[in-house]
Amino acid sequence: MLDPVFSSLKELTTNAIKANIKKVLIDEGTITDPDDPLAIVKGIKSVLNEKALLEYGIRCREHDLSMRLHLNIDDTKMVARIIDTVPLSNEQMERMQSKIEKAKGYENLAMCYLENPDPLAEGMGLGLSMIVVLLKGSGIDPSNFTIVCDPQTGKTIAQIIVPLA
Repeated sequence: MLDPVFSSLKELTTNAIKANIKKVLIDEGTITDPDDPLAIVKGIKSVLNEKALLEYGIRCREHDLSMRLHLNIDDTKMVARIIDTVPLSNEQMERMQSKIEKAKGYENLAMCYLENPDPLAEGMGLGLSMIVVLLKGSGIDPSNFTIVCDPQTGKTIAQIIVPLA
C-alpha cells in the first residue's frame, strides 16, 4: 500500500501548494480573472520551477498561507490529513465532491482519461480520480478519502484513512 498512499499524499500536498500559489497570484494581481481557468493554469505554470517555488513559498508565508501534513498512526489505522489555509468555495467543494463520487465508479485510470480527454488541463479532477482509483486498487475503501472545508477555521482538509489491521 506504500506506493499508492504515497502517490495520493503527494497529489494532495501538491494541490494544496498550488492553491496557495494561486491565491498569492490572485492577491498580487498576476491572475486578474480568477474565473478564467486558462489564466489560472498559465499563472501557476509560470512559477512551477525550483527558483520561483522557493520565492512563492516565502510569499505564501507573507500572506499567512500554509499547508500541513499530519500523520497519526495507531495499531489499526494511519490517518493522513493535509490541511490547507485556503478555503474552498461552495462551488469548488461541490465540483470536487462530484469528481470524487464519479471516480468511485472507475476501475482504472484509463477510464478517467477517456472521460476527461484533456489531461493537461488544470481542475479536471484527474488527480482526485487518480487518488480514488489508487486507493480502490489497494483495497482501501474510497470512502476513506474525504475533503472538507472546516466552517469554523475556513481551512480545507483532505483526509485518507489507511486500515493497518
